[in-house]
Amino acid sequence: MQQLNENGKPMVDEHYIRPANAEKIMRNAHNARQTLYVYAPTGFGKTSFVADMLQRRRYLYLLAGDTDRLLEELAAVLAAEVDNKETIIVIDDLHLIESDETKERLLPILQGLIVRSDIWLVMISRADVPSWLKSLYIQNILSR
Repeated sequence: MQQLNENGKPMVDEHYIRPANAEKIMRNAHNARQTLYVYAPTGFGKTSFVADMLQRRRYLYLLAGDTDRLLEELAAVLAAEVDNKETIIVIDDLHLIESDETKERLLPILQGLIVRSDIWLVMISRADVPSWLKSLYIQNILSR
């Protein structure tokens, strides 16, 4: 499990070397304000990569395993007025969301966040885009 710093965000290894292709994909997704879905097996450095790329930016880091906090924080961001200031939201361990109730509550929140011009969403998982998110993927909203 990734160690978190005092701000509740993943620690960044000063010796981390970013994969050049992944860096280019992430920068392009950010510039286009396209939701990014990062997935790979355990230990491939998904969280480290995202944390390293965002280390000089303010972002909200949420663990999908803490569903109460996840839903509460995302709903609060969605309820806030559109702002000219960018909000970056990282949802890690998306594969841990198994409850149909959580999926049903989360999907409309994600749909609302994805269309906002002031929000950039990054999702991290150990698995390919799950079936409950396929509708967003098919709509070409997600970038893999």
